[in-house]
Amino acid sequence: MHGEAGSAAIDDPDSQQQMEDLRALVATYERRNVLNMDETGCFWKQPPNRSLATEAQAGGKKVKNRLTLALTSNADGSEKIAVWLIGKSKNPRCLKNIH
Repeated sequence: MHGEAGSAAIDDPDSQQQMEDLRALVATYERRNVLNMDETGCFWKQPPNRSLATEAQAGGKKVKNRLTLALTSNADGSEKIAVWLIGKSKNPRCLKNIH
């Protein structure tokens, strides 16, 4: 595992107790009132790592321009909040013609 999943101490008895306590607390709410948000990255400038080229191409640095998308929904799926776009610029050039 890598990223956040690799750093979680899920086998620790204290962590397991905290998760059970959290599950018990969440169970007291209606599913429509339980929201979950997660994020994903979009490397919008990065070229594919494979192609159909017949000849070798010169390499270069990997492009790391990234946008972060935050996705939110409630537990029963009846409410999906609009996607949040998190980036470095207030008005990114890649989205200049999108209204």
